[in-house]
Amino acid sequence: MAVLLIAEHNNKELRPFTLNAATAASQIDSDVHAVIIGQNSADAAKQLSELPVVKKVLSVEGAHYENFTAENFAPVIVKLAENYSHIVCSANTFGKKKEKKLNLIDLNLEQQELLYQVAEECKVGTILN
Repeated sequence: MAVLLIAEHNNKELRPFTLNAATAASQIDSDVHAVIIGQNSADAAKQLSELPVVKKVLSVEGAHYENFTAENFAPVIVKLAENYSHIVCSANTFGKKKEKKLNLIDLNLEQQELLYQVAEECKVGTILN
């Protein structure tokens, strides 16, 4: 099963932490898909598609995604999660807010705590599974 990377961006370009998370995702499985959630984020999506480790880019656009709130992102990630073995995002405030919201929803993904600890030790990305 493929790994899903949640891209961090500012609607115009990717944030550097996304590159770290992409590397972490590719170490789990070579089949890395990335989701970019935002508003008018076509330029950032293009940059994401140019990363060598990313095999597929999913773009989710809407005005309510412009401010990158975890409450708005969570339903998209939950819907996509069923198709992936792991979910990876950056190990910073962006990733941690998404992780906390997903924990509140209780995705019941196995080994989440162990993988989170690995991500923290490596400082490469937050991994949800």
